[in-house]
Amino acid sequence: IFINKTDKEISVVCESGKLPQAVVECKIGWKAIVTDEKHTNGTKMASAEISGILSGRDIGVFIVSTYSEDYIFVKTADTPKAIITLSAMGYEFM
Repeated sequence: IFINKTDKEISVVCESGKLPQAVVECKIGWKAIVTDEKHTNGTKMASAEISGILSGRDIGVFIVSTYSEDYIFVKTADTPKAIITLSAMGYEFM
């Protein structure tokens, strides 16, 4: 669960089965690609590179960053295309 609060809103990113009761708006149908800091030399460049690659293939992304990992969300329908595209660029999936 990721919670972000600004002076205008509170955003919650979570599994759809764990949605809070007082949800005003919800967008479901996303899958996460998680970067592994051990394989990105401790930098956040992987998420920038990945989002650039995917946007070049008309695949939209939504990124949530934490201290040690980035979560790159793509629409569920775009997940196979994203995996094929990133695999062709040398990214590995576990």
